[in-house]
Formats: sequence, C-alpha cells, structure tokens
Amino acid sequence: MKSMKLMTLGYSNVGKTYLLGSLFKLSYDIGSNGFSLQSKVFNETTNIQTVFGIVSGGDRSAAVVPTTVDIRSSSMVLKKGLNTLFDIEVTDIEGQALEPGRNVEVAEKILDKIIEYDGLLLVLEAPQTNTESEIAKQHLGQMLNFAGQALSRNEKIPITLIINKVDRLNKTKDVRRRTDEEIAEIKAELVRKYPGNLGRVTKEMRFREGAIVNRYIRDAVNSFEIFDICETFFNFIRNTSLPIPCKVFLSTSFGFGCPGTDKIDNYLGENGLYKPYGSGAAFLWTIYARLKSQSIGAFDSDVVGIPLESLTSELLEDITELHSKGRSYFDPENNDPDNIWALRNVSNLRAGVDT
Repeated sequence: MKSMKLMTLGYSNVGKTYLLGSLFKLSYDIGSNGFSLQSKVFNETTNIQTVFGIVSGGDRSAAVVPTTVDIRSSSMVLKKGLNTLFDIEVTDIEGQALEPGRNVEVAEKILDKIIEYDGLLLVLEAPQTNTESEIAKQHLGQMLNFAGQALSRNEKIPITLIINKVDRLNKTKDVRRRTDEEIAEIKAELVRKYPGNLGRVTKEMRFREGAIVNRYIRDAVNSFEIFDICETFFNFIRNTSLPIPCKVFLSTSFGFGCPGTDKIDNYLGENGLYKPYGSGAAFLWTIYARLKSQSIGAFDSDVVGIPLESLTSELLEDITELHSKGRSYFDPENNDPDNIWALRNVSNLRAGVDT
C-alpha cells in the first residue's frame, strides 16, 4: 500500500471542515514515533492547511471557513520523521448531499467514489437533548447507508464515528480553565521537586495532563444522549455480516473554552493557543485500523520502508500518547470489556482488528 483515501461523511453544520482543518496540527505537533501529516507538495497550500490557518489565528484575513460545496480533496502524505510512508487523500463532501432530495448530483458522485476509499469518518454533533439525539441517530443511519456502498466492495475498511463539538456541551464550558489551573499547579510542583531539570518535568507532565483533562471530560460526556448514539452505531456494525473495524472518538469544534464560532479571536486571545481535541487521534486510528486489516503479504514493506507490524505498533503508541497529553479521550482506568472509551476495545466490538 503506497496510497490511502479517507472520506468524511456528515450533514451540514456538524463541523467536518473545521475538524479536517484541525488535522494540520499533526504537521508539527507530533508524538515520540514522529508520525506527521504534511501537504503532498510542501510549498502549496491544501484545503486542510487553509482551514487550520483560519481557526488557529494564523490567517487574520479570513473571517470564517467557507462551507464545502460539492466534493473537496486535499493531497497529503503521512511521514515518519523525514521519511514519506504513503500518500493520503483526505476528502470533505457537501453535507447537503446526504440529505434525501437536497443535492442528488453530488450524492451520486459520492456513491461512485466511495467504493475507492480506504476509510470513512462519520461526523455527528454531540447531542444534549433527546430530540437532538433522535436527529443524530437518523443522520447516522443515512451515513451508514452511504457507507454500505463502500463496504460492498471493500469489506475491511474502518468506519470511525466522531462525535464532534463536545466543547459546546454545557458541562464542558469550564473544562479549559479548570484543567489549565490544575496543570499549572502540578507543573510548578514538579519544577520545585526537580530544580533545573526541565527534561524530567516535561517527561512527567506528558503522562499526567491526559488524566487531568479526561477526568473533567468524563463527567461531561457521560450522558444517555451520547451513549444512545454509540449504541446505535455499534448495533449497526455488530449486526453486519462483515468484520468492520470501528471505533468512536470525541472531538471539539475549536477547543475547550471557545465561546462560539463567531468569536475565534476571543478564543485565541492575546496569547491563546489552538488546542483541537480528538481529531488527530481519530485520524491516526483510522489509518492504523486500515493497516491492521491488511495481510502482511499484501503490504509492500519495501515500498513503504517499514514492516507492517512495526508501523502499526508505533502508530498505536503515538495514538496512546495523544491521550496521555490530554488531546484525545480514552478511558484506561476502566477495564470493563464493554467500555467503549477504552483504546483497546476494538476486538470486543467484533471489529475484526486485533489490537
């Protein structure tokens, strides 16, 4: 495998374009194994990079991210250090194409193209009421109907469900302030404990931030509405005859503490940092799951430059590290086999991927 195609499916206004833009943070904010997502042509700007520039405050000339019309793709590459592993085409589609009767022409294009893809990311907005949950489940059913077209031709492609905009849930409004305060206190304590040894402080903080951030997020997302969506998703997958790799991730529209889509500048502030949550882990996991579904014989390690087993193992390590840094939600403290938030819950969900 020297190339991979990933597509997002989601209705209008669920934040697909913002979510894809946040992936560009993987171009420099990398884990210990050095996996990064880069533009295929380094001196050309992709749609993903353009969106990232807007929402991270780097491009003040653009006020808002334009709505996706038709089908829009970005040509990227996955690298390990300075070595290119393979090409990745990331596709964003017009949300109206999923709505029955809204844009039949684009819908037909998607159905024609979807069978070529190696992974699908389904995006829903996090619900807060029973009504929102019912609507989200309707949208999920329609997206999985589209996904079935791809599965009919390629039964081992992963389906990643992303519950987006968790930063807009009522219980997450104070997450950023509370976690920043607690992290600052622990960092100050470690500086006193290891004076002059910033390397030791940095190393210890790397494995403590995730526990702090996710402790607050756990309470916010532990709702019947969210679990109802997850159960619907897994019921679809479990009752399919094919062994489909699947997982659910939580993600933010901008980052915890953002007052709204019309106030990006207020969110970033004078010294603010763009801290997207969950999207990077969801993206890397989709690549990981696709690779895990490949046979060693079908994977050309000479072309990619690394054995399949080593590649998947190191990818999983970097995905886990995103949790430890507080940039994605997993629940390592709960060993319940039915815990959908555990990173290694895939085989339990009959996904066909042994982690």
